[in-house]
Amino acid sequence: MEPLSPPTQLGEMTVVELKAYDGWDPEKSLLIAIKGQIYDVSQSRKFYGAGGPYALFGGKEASRALATLSFEEKIFTGDISGLNSSELDNLRDWENKFMDKYVKVGTIKRTEIVTNGPVASPVKNVFYGTTRRGAPYQNGGVLREGFGCLIGITSLSPRLMIL
Repeated sequence: MEPLSPPTQLGEMTVVELKAYDGWDPEKSLLIAIKGQIYDVSQSRKFYGAGGPYALFGGKEASRALATLSFEEKIFTGDISGLNSSELDNLRDWENKFMDKYVKVGTIKRTEIVTNGPVASPVKNVFYGTTRRGAPYQNGGVLREGFGCLIGITSLSPRLMIL
């Protein structure tokens, strides 16, 4: 096995962009985010990479999943609101483990929505989805608020993607 190259600082990226670093491409770093901080976990590819026991963590913001110790796909989010004290302690422990073991290479880009009532104003330069190969694409879509989540609407695709 070849030695790992040093982690590359990536700066800010969206959660959609982060998905491209899920461990399925051996040429790319394997990344996981906790509390908005992105860590290069490539050295633990056998655990977090393709086929590993924790592969579903790769390329995701895993704060809520780690706090609640849940492996449900829908719980992989950076939203930590409503966590109880025990769950927040779990998350703090995981965050400390990641800070001690892995290199921080970036942060999750937060999308700021300015509203003038119940519907959000159009936002430019927001990634709405990925191509079949996992690369982010963007289009002049509109973000709208609804049911506690952000939904990207694009003219490229008839489907909605929860961001």
